Amino acid sequence: MERDLQAGFRIDHVHAASRSAHAAPRSLTRIRLFLRYQRDSAHNETPERIFERRWALSVIDRVMDRLRDEFLQHGRLDHFNRLKVFLLDQGETPYAALARELGRSEGALKVAIHRLRKRYRDLFRQEIAETVADPAEVESELRFLAGLKRII
Repeated sequence: MERDLQAGFRIDHVHAASRSAHAAPRSLTRIRLFLRYQRDSAHNETPERIFERRWALSVIDRVMDRLRDEFLQHGRLDHFNRLKVFLLDQGETPYAALARELGRSEGALKVAIHRLRKRYRDLFRQEIAETVADPAEVESELRFLAGLKRII
C-alpha cells in the first residue's frame, strides 16, 4: 500500500508540476512515459506482456506523430489537436458544440472525424507493414494488436 501511495504521490507531483505557473512546462511525452513506467512496474506482469504493451503503444505514438505531421504540413494543427480525441473514443465534447467552436456544421465535423479515423487506420496499417517481413503477415499482426487493446 505504501508503494501505491508513493506512486500516487509521484503522479500527482508530475501533474502539479506541469500545471504550476512557475515550473517549466513538461512535455506530455515525458508524463506519458512516466505513467507507462508506473503502470508497468505496479503490476506483476510477465516481461513479454510488458514488451507487447510498450511495442503497441510505440506503434500508436508513431502513427499519431505521422498524422499530426500531415495536419501540420497543411496548416491545420489546431484541427488535429481538437479532433484527435475521437480516434481513441475519448471525445467528450458533443459534436454540435465542437462544430460551433470550429465554425463548421455538425455534418461537416462528422465527415472530418470519419476521414481522420480512416487516415489513422491507413497509417496504422502502413506502420505495421513496415515491421513485418512478409506483407501477408499484416492482417495477423493487426488482429494481434486488436487483442492487446484491452491491456493498453
